[in-house]
Amino acid sequence: MIKLLRNLVALWPLVFFGAALLYDLNPGGQLQASYDLQSDVPLISRLFPANRLAGASTDGQRVLQEPVYFDLRSPQPYQKARLTISYDNQGQSLLQLGLKMAGEDDWSYQLKPLENSTLDSLDWPKVTAGQLTLWQRLNKFQSVNDFLANYYDLDVAAYNFDLLKPYLQTGYQGSNKRQQIDRLIRGNYSILTYVKNETLDWQFKFVDFNRTEGSDEFQVTVSDWQRQPIWQETVSDDGVADNFSGISSERTVKINLTDLPEGVYRLEWAAASDIFTTQVETSQHLIAFEDQLYLANNQEYQDGLPALDTSPTTVYSNAGTLGFFTAHPLGLQTVTVDGQPLVIEKIKEQFFITGQDGLSQIQTPLNDVLIRGDGLFYFDRSHVFNPEVIKLKNFDPTTNVDYVIADYRSPELRTDGSKTATVDFDLDGADIKSGSLRFILSAPNLQDQGNLLTVKKIEATLYKPPFDSWQQALTLIINKFFHVL
Repeated sequence: MIKLLRNLVALWPLVFFGAALLYDLNPGGQLQASYDLQSDVPLISRLFPANRLAGASTDGQRVLQEPVYFDLRSPQPYQKARLTISYDNQGQSLLQLGLKMAGEDDWSYQLKPLENSTLDSLDWPKVTAGQLTLWQRLNKFQSVNDFLANYYDLDVAAYNFDLLKPYLQTGYQGSNKRQQIDRLIRGNYSILTYVKNETLDWQFKFVDFNRTEGSDEFQVTVSDWQRQPIWQETVSDDGVADNFSGISSERTVKINLTDLPEGVYRLEWAAASDIFTTQVETSQHLIAFEDQLYLANNQEYQDGLPALDTSPTTVYSNAGTLGFFTAHPLGLQTVTVDGQPLVIEKIKEQFFITGQDGLSQIQTPLNDVLIRGDGLFYFDRSHVFNPEVIKLKNFDPTTNVDYVIADYRSPELRTDGSKTATVDFDLDGADIKSGSLRFILSAPNLQDQGNLLTVKKIEATLYKPPFDSWQQALTLIINKFFHVL
């Protein structure tokens, strides 16, 4: 009997370890967790940093300064995450949850709305399908699918939804003058331009700074208005994979496409942060950068480009809310948006400001700043055109649209006055570090406007296909066990 007990005691650590592995492998395909912000749980971290938060209580935890973050443990590769946030909100019009995406950029978050009170207050008739909502000033469509099959000729706006629409500019004339953008642009970007009876003619000069290890091969793609690729080139690495050999020589990518139908074309420069564009030259005169622009004319990069012009940069944008980020102390500065100052006082943090209706003027005295916003950016007023479906952060009913389509469902209002909102994230391309996903809770202008936000509960479900058989689970356990050993 004593021998049996000894054997059981000896086997207990192995049984416990096997059970833990089975829990991590999750053969059923769903992993759930719930955190009430008081008692710690294994899968969801506390909100951080602590200096932006009040102490947690039975009423939740108040956010004093945004953004705040939390981690979600992901012991296995999952395909989808569903997050439900319960909260109290007094005055905050926009609340977003974001998933950290893979990449060298510390601010690569896919943001989704938890609450947009201006849309919630819209009294137009609406229909829903899954997470999609369609508001209709003219109550014409019985379903979201009916609208998506017939929206091309309608006055529409989109919120958190990529709605494509053909765009033709009446009276467009090409230009005989070549355009040059002689500003240093870091990393990836996407450009919209317009062609009619002319050659799509672009030239990009670039260098590889080799500040990080690994190959810096990248792709340049030209797509039509439906985002169908019509030309693509893979740009090889400079042959230097280390991070101490210094900057490469300047190279060039040329695009020359003829006989194109009239319309909008997208040029996507899908490069990592080690790649810096030193000059853009084109025969097109309508030039709009989509959603982000990393301005880099700063002393930080004069080690590789000693003659780099570090003078201030002025750009223009139609984005409603603008976010600014710098990774280096030399990028700490006060930028202005339509004369309004915004102090970028910390590295690797996002600072927000609201632009004016129409076109805002942005001035960056020191550069080395990544600017983001749901809209377009221009280096010159003569470059301005807007082929996009109207993108909304806040909705004004006087806007000249009859339909608003959104990947958004209004939060559920509880009897105690709190709210609950749910969003889904596709985890393809998510940044997983130390077996965890990182999320950001963003409430732009929270502290400036004196709004109150208290997080009460975080619930998460991770999804992946279940195992086909217990034999598959056992095989994975054995492989993981011996790998761990």
